[in-house]
Amino acid sequence: MFATVKVKEMAMQRKKYLIKNTLLFSLNSIGTKLIVFFLVPLYTKAFTTAEYGIIDLVTTIATLLVPIITLNIGEAVMRFSLDEDANQNEIMSVGVFFIAFSFVLGFSVIGVISYFPTIIVDKKLIYVYCVAQGVYQTLSCNLRGQEKLLNYAVGNVLNTFAAATFNIVFLIVLKIGINGYFYAYICAYLIASIYCFIIGDVAGTIKRYHLNRRLLKNMVKYSIVLVPNSLMWWIMNSSDHIMVTAMLGTAANGVYAISYKIPSILSALSTVFNQAWSYSAIHENKCRSRRI
Repeated sequence: MFATVKVKEMAMQRKKYLIKNTLLFSLNSIGTKLIVFFLVPLYTKAFTTAEYGIIDLVTTIATLLVPIITLNIGEAVMRFSLDEDANQNEIMSVGVFFIAFSFVLGFSVIGVISYFPTIIVDKKLIYVYCVAQGVYQTLSCNLRGQEKLLNYAVGNVLNTFAAATFNIVFLIVLKIGINGYFYAYICAYLIASIYCFIIGDVAGTIKRYHLNRRLLKNMVKYSIVLVPNSLMWWIMNSSDHIMVTAMLGTAANGVYAISYKIPSILSALSTVFNQAWSYSAIHENKCRSRRI
């Protein structure tokens, strides 16, 4: 009888944990998608269809390149941090190592962008944009690994609100144009990264920095296989933007990108539960190991 009650209590705890994670990931994903969606009128006012097509082309390419220049190490930081015997300092030391390394790998962005003559944005600016995005992703994954999901959600919302604010400043007030769009997101990534840096105590990791080579190899083995996975998702969800640009031009891609905003919000609904479920599954596996 006692065992039955205990099993029911454990099942209820798992459900509560899953529901809590689902709500937090909903705040993160749907909230940020809605803010981006409400920026569409601003973009249609600030850019021509051709200009927005160029912006969308750059962001599409960045979606492919960021996991490559970071080796998706943020996912490994999150996953390894959730293990029962995790050494948070050594795990994030690996993360810091690859954050620094991404500044070097990021130069590959300039070479890739050179193959797209329609992109008139400064290549160095795109380099900074991709590296800033990669740094932010790694630092935010560190918060997920520490089970600071509320802080993780706050960081993403902060990033989006900052991007919206800087978009208004650079595009409407200062009227900088296409470059202003990327300035806005670079500033937003910087602010959100500082927040994640502080909340995740990355400064403490740097002070106690210790690169465990065995751990590094294990984390790279885990993260590097996720790069082809990211590539497959990119082919399914984003490669059509490049095809539209190649066949119809940047103006057509601009129209296509704007129309894609509503489906992207709907697709966010389907990914929220998957994120929460996978996170809860890792947590449950850790609890089960602890009981054994």
